[in-house]
Order: sequence, then structure tokens, then C-alpha cells
Amino acid sequence: ALPIWQELPSALGVLTAYFGGLAVGSRWGGRWLERLRSPATRCALLEALTALWALGTLVLLPRVTEASWHWIGPTPGVGLHWVASLASPFLLLLPATLSLGAMMPAMERLLSGFRADGARVGPLYGWHTLGAVVGVLASVLWVQYRWGLPGSVIRFAGLQGLCAVLFLGA
Repeated sequence: ALPIWQELPSALGVLTAYFGGLAVGSRWGGRWLERLRSPATRCALLEALTALWALGTLVLLPRVTEASWHWIGPTPGVGLHWVASLASPFLLLLPATLSLGAMMPAMERLLSGFRADGARVGPLYGWHTLGAVVGVLASVLWVQYRWGLPGSVIRFAGLQGLCAVLFLGA
């Protein structure tokens, strides 16, 4: 049996990509998107970019995995194994997570006119986090079990595409 920490570097790479992308996208993505006048258009663009990148990972993931195996070889040193295990998921997921991070300031801008008390960011972040938790649980416990990873990615990308269309109607 493999020890539980066997996949720790890759799990850390995924977490680093997710939180790093959220932070960088939130900090600088919002500024870049200010060029678009409509907050709804900003949200639609970010949803569409995330959906397209998710579909792209279906093609990229096997290639990145294969390239990683060739790069590190059958018996990599600990350092090279950690670098490859952190870098591969980080680079593969970063474009989507940047879009997700930029979505926070875009959504805040979209919703800013709906609250008179100025308390916009806290509730938005709370609902965003709750949605992420429910999405992960549903994905792991039901969606991937039923449709597998590729089918799950396609369906979730479809939902994001639908969100993009709905934002354009806002």
C-alpha cells in the first residue's frame, strides 16, 4: 500500500493553483477588466474563459501528465518529484483560477448597486465559498461517480457557459 502522503505534492499544487489564482486574479484581474464598461459583460467573459479552459484541460491533462513522466523519469529525486508535482497542476489550473479570482471583483461591481448598506463583499464571499463547498462535494460524491472525470468537466463547463449567457442577459 502507498503511504497517504504519496500524492501530497500534487494536492499542494492544486491548492496552490487554486488559492494563488484566486488571489492574483482578484488583485489584478479586476483592474484589467475595468476596460469593459458593463460589469455583466466582465462576468460573462470570465465565466466563458473558465469554461473554455476547463474543456481545454481535457486535452492538456494527458499531455502534461505524459510530459511530466518523461521529464522526471522512473526514479526522480525528491526535489525534482516535488517540483514536477507542484508545477504541473499549478500551471495547468492557473488560467482558470485566475478567471475565478477576477470574478470576485467583477461580481462585486455587478452587485454594488443592489445593496444600500455597503455590505457587499462579505456576503458575496460567503455565498461564493458555500457554492464552492457544495460544488466540490457534489462533484466528488455524485457527478464524477456518475459521469467520470471527462463527463463531469464537460457538464460543469456547460454550466459555466450557461452562466456566461445569463450574465449577458443581465
